[in-house]
Amino acid sequence: MDPYMAQILAFAFGWAPMGFQICDGSILQISQNSALYSLLGTYFGGNGTQTFGIPDLKGRTILGQGNGTGLTPRPFASMGGVEQVTLSQNEMPIHSHTAVFTGTSVTVKASSAIGTSGTPSTRSNTLGGSATGLYNSAAPDIALNIGGGAVAGTVAVANAGQSIGHNNMQPFTVLNYCIATQGIYPTRP
Repeated sequence: MDPYMAQILAFAFGWAPMGFQICDGSILQISQNSALYSLLGTYFGGNGTQTFGIPDLKGRTILGQGNGTGLTPRPFASMGGVEQVTLSQNEMPIHSHTAVFTGTSVTVKASSAIGTSGTPSTRSNTLGGSATGLYNSAAPDIALNIGGGAVAGTVAVANAGQSIGHNNMQPFTVLNYCIATQGIYPTRP
């Protein structure tokens, strides 16, 4: 079966058979390939006066042109995609990070002895009459463990990650895509 000129076929060997050229983005002379140029034009490169390009399928997959249901429109001869992607904050799902604040118990010591002073300092000035002693200069002898208090402050949650792209490639098998430079000239319907 003779191929149509400009037909692209995948081969399971690593060279272009006679009448084909590897789809490697080569720039060809129009004067030597006028029939192929009449089909490809400059969609794939070249200046259109002396040269034109063939598709570059090195490391690329082939997509059908058009607008599939629910998919992004893909115009003929367009190229796109990248091997690695670094996600931005807007591309991540809403999530939270756990911050751990480890508290500690507090021990407050008090004395059961009757107070001997109205103030904790050595000052003796009081307002009207003698004051009932609130403080005792003796060392406290009762330990009180209290709870239910509140501690305010901030907890810093450090950033994570290194902004390195992750591999975005689907599983693949590499074949040799070639374009027919000779063959049946296709007619438009």
